[in-house]
Amino acid sequence: DYSRPLIIFGPFKETINDQLINDHPDIFASCIPHTTRPKRDKEVEGREYHFVANRKQMEDDIQNYLFIEAGEYGGNLYG
Repeated sequence: DYSRPLIIFGPFKETINDQLINDHPDIFASCIPHTTRPKRDKEVEGREYHFVANRKQMEDDIQNYLFIEAGEYGGNLYG
């Protein structure tokens, strides 16, 4: 089986995303982003983010196109 990401942009994207997941949980899911920033107190690994301790590894993954989208904000990588 081959899965392709569906990326929703624009107004109401959260509403559309939530409705698709609610109506078709066997087909749709949300992507959990990765970040090199430290985990905050109430965050859970794998729920809000996948927290990456090794910045070099994430830089390599970005260079190897393992993320659909990636960038840096506040000195931390996100993807």
